[in-house]
Amino acid sequence: MLRPARRPTGAEPRAFLRRLVHEIRSHWPRVEILVRADSHYCAPEVLEFCRAARTDFLLGVASTTTLRRHVETLEASTTRRHASAPGGEKLRRYREFHDGAAS
Repeated sequence: MLRPARRPTGAEPRAFLRRLVHEIRSHWPRVEILVRADSHYCAPEVLEFCRAARTDFLLGVASTTTLRRHVETLEASTTRRHASAPGGEKLRRYREFHDGAAS
């Protein structure tokens, strides 16, 4: 779903995903589906749909001051680890947290 310089509402990607998931499951009813998308898809309507449709999801989250606060220590330690690692290979680390919105 491409459009010039306008963030879609949560209802638009939900409708798109609903049609897509329905079409896939009409052919393969027991298939496991993983939705990967950027932060434009990270809306309550999309999250609710994915949970209700038993669809796994990985959605980007736009940076906020709360998010930055949660990851600043991890980011600093990852930078140090990367600098001291031989060969300069990629280093990925993950962190899980719950903020005030319970998201």
